[in-house]
Amino acid sequence: MISYLQVILFGFLGGVILNVMPCVLPVLSLKITHTLKMHHRGVGLRPQALAYTAGVVMALVGMSFIVIALRETGTHLGWGMHFQYPPFVAMLTALVFVFALNAFDFFAWGLVLQGRPLRDSIWSSLGAGIFAALMSTPCTAPFLGTAAGFALDSATPAWLLVCIFASIGLGLASPFLGVAFVPAIAHCIPKPGPWMQHVKQFMGFLLLATAVWLYGVLQKQITPDAATEFLGILLLGTMVLWAMEALAERGVASWIRRLSILAGLCVVAAAGWHLDLRPAETSQPRVLSAEGIPWVPFSDEALHNALGAGHAVFVDFTADWCVSCKANEAVVLETDRVRDAIKKAEIVPMKADLTQSSPVLEARLASLGRSGIPTYVIYFPDGKRDLWPVVITVGMAVERLEAVKNSTK
Repeated sequence: MISYLQVILFGFLGGVILNVMPCVLPVLSLKITHTLKMHHRGVGLRPQALAYTAGVVMALVGMSFIVIALRETGTHLGWGMHFQYPPFVAMLTALVFVFALNAFDFFAWGLVLQGRPLRDSIWSSLGAGIFAALMSTPCTAPFLGTAAGFALDSATPAWLLVCIFASIGLGLASPFLGVAFVPAIAHCIPKPGPWMQHVKQFMGFLLLATAVWLYGVLQKQITPDAATEFLGILLLGTMVLWAMEALAERGVASWIRRLSILAGLCVVAAAGWHLDLRPAETSQPRVLSAEGIPWVPFSDEALHNALGAGHAVFVDFTADWCVSCKANEAVVLETDRVRDAIKKAEIVPMKADLTQSSPVLEARLASLGRSGIPTYVIYFPDGKRDLWPVVITVGMAVERLEAVKNSTK
């Protein structure tokens, strides 16, 4: 039986590992690069690191309060499941796109707080921490699955849920704290130079790629017309940012600039308010071509029919917004060895798509004791099941699939 202290430690370790996941890496790299630049200009690193940490922890603790509130209403919420809601995905897509434009110096933040640019203030670090926490949630990592599953269990006390989420936040912020509070780490990083601008621009391309991925998720959740209108709003917002910079370069009076920007933002906000982000009617998941695994859309009926016919069933709980799921599918599942093992064992492969909210699939996931994805499980005709760990390899997958073949001989 895992202890409370162990699960909190697992949350911290999972948060540390999240920093190397594709969700968080661009945000973290941009922030560290900018912070080092400020440090060499005489701006203290430690206040920035503490503010970043506060933003990460505040965001994750805030999520824990939302989970507690929803749990009281009987609603199940798993790790990263808020990506099932189009308004959240749309907001994050727009934020990532704006961050990418800023990485290319398309515009300056242009806001001033007590005579100092906002980007040089602790408020910038606080916001970056909140943003990093939001970006981290579609990813899973070793230890994180155990900690999140324990935290989101209905029997977990509310105080422990908050502690686990806070420990994930501290783990996520730990590299930044290390750079700020351990001089030996900061001294290992080269001094500022042209390389930093190149790194910043490279991270800008990664952020653009992230925005494209998020838009792809959103596109599958809403109607085609709404998806096109969303692109129009992004274009409108880009024009406002361009105008903000153009007016500043021409030396226009500050009050005129502020009024113009406010008017532009109001137009963007009004367009966004009227955007229809209601989930589109979902169709059955596609069955992949013969070149890949012949996935069958998951349903309780399909599962029972396959088991009744004497076949074992391999179920992949996945979603378009789950980065870890897509990575596992590309690197592990859709490989020749795994495909051959599924075929030889006569296993029926089913895909449970959680891109949009599905009470049936979420209840099935909860019955496995999991609160997030990716989740992989093999159901046997005799009622047994083999629940796989969050982190999988080709060798492990082939071994478990071949065990199914041997058990049915």
